[in-house]
Amino acid sequence: MNAIIIEDQMPAHDYLKSLLNALFPEIKIVAHATNVEQAIKAIQTHNPQIVFSDVKLEDENSFSVFEKLENIQFKLIFTTAFDEFAVKAFKFSAIDYILKPIDPSELKTAVEKALEKIVLQNNTSLENKKINSLIQNIKTDTLHQIALPDSSGYKFVNINEITRCEADGNYTKFIFMDESSVLVCKTIKEYETLLKDSRFFRVHKTHLINFDHVKSYEKHSGFAVMKNGAKIAVARRRKDDFLSQFAIGE
Repeated sequence: MNAIIIEDQMPAHDYLKSLLNALFPEIKIVAHATNVEQAIKAIQTHNPQIVFSDVKLEDENSFSVFEKLENIQFKLIFTTAFDEFAVKAFKFSAIDYILKPIDPSELKTAVEKALEKIVLQNNTSLENKKINSLIQNIKTDTLHQIALPDSSGYKFVNINEITRCEADGNYTKFIFMDESSVLVCKTIKEYETLLKDSRFFRVHKTHLINFDHVKSYEKHSGFAVMKNGAKIAVARRRKDDFLSQFAIGE
């Protein structure tokens, strides 16, 4: 199985290669690229099954590589020093990543996940959608789109189309502007953390709402009134924070 490493720092490249040789001898590193031009040429020449890519290269960031490729037919794993926005963008787009310095156990988990997908011959259209979503989020420095895992794979939705999220045990139900919904196998706590900087607020243990879709607040009943008419209870202990943040956005 062929792999390519896109990394402009030789010590980082050598360390990753040594880990891969030790953990996955079946993976052959067929090329090493340090910039965008080399990376594109290497991918087109070797047609790898897996690509390991640092985010920041010597000439620009590596997202330019994948933006310029017409069709991505490999599994992609990013390696990056901690960058809060980039990490959040990976999570929003369901892209695999490993933080530097690379932990062997994290690398092992990420590669095993990629190999499993290769064996199952997952369609490449999903990988392209993930990358396109990531590029859209990264280019504007604003998180516009999120990948929600559903029964068919992933549903890619614009964040501004989400009106609210509702807890259902270990699942979260996303409700959209057109009243359609998607049930996701993740807790609402996970999405509270992920969406906290995107105008979402946890008003109750079972509800996370998008401030952009809130019309008003009923003081007498303690309900947030959504623009579509839905009413969501605001927990008493969260009321002050809700009102202060809602007032800022008005």
